[in-house]
Amino acid sequence: LFADNKTLNVTPSLLVSAGGAIAARGQVEITNSTFSGNSVAADGAGGGAIIAAGSVILNGSTIEGNSTAGGLGGGILSAATMLATNSTISGNTTTGANAS
Repeated sequence: LFADNKTLNVTPSLLVSAGGAIAARGQVEITNSTFSGNSVAADGAGGGAIIAAGSVILNGSTIEGNSTAGGLGGGILSAATMLATNSTISGNTTTGANAS
């Protein structure tokens, strides 16, 4: 999945599974985009903005103010590596049994 110059905010329709804006089985590459205010409501789920089975690559992007009740990855949950270049990841939160 590739997103370029996008602003994604899926809330108020809180998703109940995972990946508030993106749930991907492979690699995710985000360029010059903002993910803000996305949420996942299910306990045990994660990736308030993005969940990926592959790598997550951020270029010049912002991931902020996303949340999950699942305790896993308030902003991003990746099963592989993550690379962030000239990007901001801040103010993402998680609660629930798996939060630490």
